[in-house]
Amino acid sequence: MVSWLINFNMATADNVTSMIKCIETERKTLFAFKQGLEDPSNRLSSWIGNGCCQWSGVECNKTSGHVIKLDLRNPFQMKETWLGGDINSFLLGLKYLEYLDLSSNEFVGTSIPEFIGMIKNLRYLNLSSASFGGEIPS
Repeated sequence: MVSWLINFNMATADNVTSMIKCIETERKTLFAFKQGLEDPSNRLSSWIGNGCCQWSGVECNKTSGHVIKLDLRNPFQMKETWLGGDINSFLLGLKYLEYLDLSSNEFVGTSIPEFIGMIKNLRYLNLSSASFGGEIPS
């Protein structure tokens, strides 16, 4: 009985997540952001189609559908699975972004962009072990 209840609750939570509608402008913003990234292991292969709230590393607000979290940390902390390239200003289009994790990636020679400090709702930023240069802007 308890096992069935746990499975039902997990299935219900998955159904709610899959029903969250992706906001078109934010989906386009994520596509544009992805264009600046190097992804040799194809970690962002799920970033296709219209359902950006179901893409790997993307979390949306369950009520509004706005992107609130980008968790793109290197999960295995291995060179074979890193992201690199440029962090472009398209991130500013994610006006409700609260959480950004790019840790354990390979952004060698890339400075932390000044616009990071302009993401108004950002509450969590993790750039550790990502090989960024420079200082974190205010």
